[in-house]
Order: sequence, then structure tokens, then C-alpha cells
Amino acid sequence: MIASPQSAKSQLEVNSEQYFKPFAGKRIGHIRIQQLDVFGPSIQDTSIVLDNWLAKVGNGIHVKTRDWVLRKNLLFKTGDIVDPRTMAEDEKLIRDLPYIKDVSIILIPDQLNSQIVDVLIVTKDNFSWGFLLDINGSKSARFDLFNQNMFGLGHEFSIGTVYHSHEYPTVGFHGFYGVNNIGGKFINGAFRIEDTYRKNAVSAMLEKRFLTTKTRNAGGISFNRVFRFDYLTDDRIMQLDTTVSFLDMDAWYGHSFERKKETQAAGNFIVAGRLSSRKFFDRPTVSSQRNQLFHDQHLILGSVAYSKRFLQKNNLVYGYGITEDIPYGDYLELTSGYDFGEFYNRSYLHLYYSKGMVLPDFSYLRFGLGAGSFFHHNQLEQSTILGEGNFFSRLYNINGHRLRQFINVRYIIGFNHFNQEYLTLNDEWGIRGFKTDFVRGTQKLTVNMEAVTFLRSQFYGFRFAPYCFSDLGFIGDNTKFILNQDFYAGVGLGFRIRNESLVINTFEFRLTWFPVTPPDIHPWNFRALGQPKAEFNDFLGRRPEILPYH
Repeated sequence: MIASPQSAKSQLEVNSEQYFKPFAGKRIGHIRIQQLDVFGPSIQDTSIVLDNWLAKVGNGIHVKTRDWVLRKNLLFKTGDIVDPRTMAEDEKLIRDLPYIKDVSIILIPDQLNSQIVDVLIVTKDNFSWGFLLDINGSKSARFDLFNQNMFGLGHEFSIGTVYHSHEYPTVGFHGFYGVNNIGGKFINGAFRIEDTYRKNAVSAMLEKRFLTTKTRNAGGISFNRVFRFDYLTDDRIMQLDTTVSFLDMDAWYGHSFERKKETQAAGNFIVAGRLSSRKFFDRPTVSSQRNQLFHDQHLILGSVAYSKRFLQKNNLVYGYGITEDIPYGDYLELTSGYDFGEFYNRSYLHLYYSKGMVLPDFSYLRFGLGAGSFFHHNQLEQSTILGEGNFFSRLYNINGHRLRQFINVRYIIGFNHFNQEYLTLNDEWGIRGFKTDFVRGTQKLTVNMEAVTFLRSQFYGFRFAPYCFSDLGFIGDNTKFILNQDFYAGVGLGFRIRNESLVINTFEFRLTWFPVTPPDIHPWNFRALGQPKAEFNDFLGRRPEILPYH
């Protein structure tokens, strides 16, 4: 069992560096790794043993992450000086690995030399095998089998099949293989292939992201050959009237300039550049003023950014009891570029600012503001203005029930976008469970409110979270004030079930009532689905992008 050093580490709603600050400046001695069983012990109490056959079978089947795989994710080594920020960011980096449930880096003073501290790294894997099953009556079905830590090497693998009785091909397949942190250089690689009624494509990528405030260089290359698809992007926002075939090539590089040690709190300046191209092979008829979304293009983007990021430890936000690292800080980005189009060329410019803060009562607030546009013959084209905000409250304890509230607000308006571009309120883009082809616009405002109760009871590691929600959406064109546009809403109740020791998605059951409906939506909607866990917005450098319009 971990002794007293761990009790100090169990504090929540504190800056993630706080535990390490008393050890700043001391030299690192021995580094030891302790891996816990998947089922039973916890980071807070390593002595727990589950005496049931299911836990024993699960622990017996699971292959623990190799020690050397964990060690190549360390940002420090024996002989280094303890830096609190490096330690805190390394905990987040390891905790974010898809096969790790939780981690704790514990510093233990050397009994013979007060200037040396030994390091104990306690980790707990996720059970690496998982599956996905989605059945829609006799019409369609999907089954996936995956492993996010093959043989304890940190490799990801998945294979699946998709069936649809009225589409071609009736039975299709898809596969994925990914490698995290190749050679200890924090470069990730992935290969994906898919041939289903939805899409026929093959893609590959290598990328190193800005993972910490001390990451100096980042970049990536990717290849995506799409043979058949009725969307232009994988987020499936705007469905096309026809299928298309195209090739995407992309490369980017960014550099973060090293700060002087005494000004670490001042943030980083980051310069990044990107080259991307899209070549169509099968598309609708195009001209300079027709079907512009299907033009071949070569895009060059460059950005200058200012980034300041800190971390706060918390739990019961998006997770179900595990430690969560909440980023807060500032991110300011100026991006410009040039689009070498098939029929004409144009320039691009956008400015974006985001700020996240932990409020005095340990609530969290983040907002983002951005404006950007292409410029062609001194005219604005595909212009976008957006404002967004995210809030979640502190964790309330009411009669033994733990409750947290969430509010997300997003406003976006577009000017002179192409005919095939539009905004929707469908599902994650506005109102959950809402899916229609009749509600589209160039301006929208969405407000998503949710109150979640995290129950203390559990069943074989599965934890439960009932919730109620209200999603509001205004959408229309640019001729009227947004609150005078068409109004839609979804109000309902839901229930989430998650086991943080498993790599499967969160089970969610949701009942929604739509007080106002278009012709193709029923007023009541019930969904049973698997949902990936939500992620926090970060404030580190990134690949230059066009300001999103969705």
C-alpha cells in the first residue's frame, strides 16, 4: 500500500503543480514504477483486492503495459532537477494515454541525502479489450472489436464490420492500427482502411503535437485517399447530394520558442506553417462560380500564437471518479494564408482568442472569440464570426448526492459562404437527438444546459450518472437578429453508465421531447447509444486551421 506521500497527492481542486513545489530544485534519484491490477486496487488505495471470479479472470487476461513503454513517456530522468510543471504535465501526458486509467507520480525524500528525491510512478491500466455493437432493427448493424494496448506495447488495433440491408456494399469492413510515441519521440502513427456503404477510403498519418508547455517542436504529415463518400469531412456536418472521390495531402510544422526560466508564467510564442492540398477525381460539374466546394485547391497557412497553459486537478467532471487535469490559461492566434484554387487564388486571415479560468468557488469558465475570412478581388468570401463559452460548476454535495451543472453557449454567423455550406442544429452541432434536413441556416445560437448527479453506488466497477438537460437553438439567415430567427429546443432526461477500467464508450440512455419539430422529426425521441468521453479544450500550440464553420 502507498503510504503518506499519496495522501498529499489526493487533494483535488488545486493547481496540479502544488504537490511538487516543496521538492523544486532537488535532484532526482531512483525512478521506480509500480503497476496495479486493472480490477481491484486504486491509485488512492493500492491494497484493495477483489475476491470475485470476474475480476480474477480480467486481471489474468490483461497484459500490463511494459515498463519500458511507460518509461519512454517520462519527461525526466535520474539526475535531473525536479521541476514542478514538468512533473504535473507528465502526469497529464501519461493519464491521457488511451490505455492508462490513472497515474500518480510520488516523490520520496532520500533518507541519507536531503537534496535527492526518489520517484515512484504508480499506474493503473485500462482493460485493453473492448467492443462496440449497434443494431438498428433488421435494417442495419455494426460490430467492432478493438484493443488499445496490444501485448502491453501501447499499440492500438481495431477491426469491424458494418451491415445495411438497403445499401451497397451490404456488408463492409473497416480496420485501424495505431502506434503511440514511436521511439520515445512522442510521434504517433496511424493507418486506417474502410470499405462500407458509408465510405471507401484509406489513410495514414504521422504526427507529434504540442503536448506540454515545454514541447519545442511539433508537426505532422497525413495522406487520405477517399474513393467514395457523401461528405467532405469526417465530422459529417454537411451531407452532399452526391458521392465524391478525392485525395488529401497535408503537412505542418510548428516551433515554440523557449522561455527564460524566470518568466515561465509569461507563456510561449509559437510559429507554425502548414501545406495542404485536395485533388478531386469524381465530383459534380464545376466552374468558377459553381460547386466551389469541389474545386481542387492548394492551401498554405501560417500562424503566430501566444500560449499560456496551467493545470488544475479535479474529478467528476467528464470522468467518473478518476483524476482529471483541467487546462486553463490563454491562447491567442493570428493565422494567414493563401489558397491556390483551381479557377482563382485568394488570401486568408483570421484572429482567434480563448481564455479559461478557474473561479474562486472552483467552478470553471472558458470563452473563445474568433473572426476570419478569405479575400478575393477585395471582397470577403467564406467569412465566419464565432463566439463560444463553456461553464461547469463546482461539485455540490446535496444530501449525499454529488451534483455538477454544465452550460455551453455558441454563436456563429457566416457571410458569403458557398451554396453547399450551411449550419445545422443536428445532434452534437446544436440539439442532441435532433436530426433533420429541413433546418439549415447561415447564423445560429445554441445553448446547452445539463445537470448531472454522480451516484456513489457502483456495480462491478460500473458507475451511474442520471442527468437532465435542455438544448436551445436559434437558426436562420443573416437578415434578422438571431433571437428573431426560427427557434427549436430539446428537453429531456438521461442516464449514463461508465466503467473507467474499460476502454469501451460510455453507455447512454436518453429521452428527449422536442416542443417544436420540422416535418421529418417526431416530438419524442429515445436513444440508447455509446458516447466517447468529452475532452477539455486546451491552450497549447496547434496545427494552423481555417476557422470552423459548423
